Amino acid sequence: MIGGPAPPMAEFGGLAVSTEQICRSLHDYRKKLSSTSDALPLENVRELERELSSTARVLAEKASRNETAMVKLLDRYSERLVSMLDERIADSVAREVRRNVGRDEEGSG
Repeated sequence: MIGGPAPPMAEFGGLAVSTEQICRSLHDYRKKLSSTSDALPLENVRELERELSSTARVLAEKASRNETAMVKLLDRYSERLVSMLDERIADSVAREVRRNVGRDEEGSG
């Protein structure tokens, strides 16, 4: 397996499930917010802004760590692939040189 074991299936209370739930809730909240004429207390607005800002910051940090890990993994496999290609090219060149040397010896002998 590339990069270790596969993540566990979505389980009750798992991060993937929580993410789906919060996305649905935010979508519903946004629809309700845009369709109502009710006034929203300033304290509630500030609390929501703080929570959204904090969540966005943590989400960005997590995404950055995941991206960094993926880049490192891809670099490692890229280096391995280049090394394997180098070996195959070197083998191919060596075979071709041996073949050419064999022809030269046959022609001069």
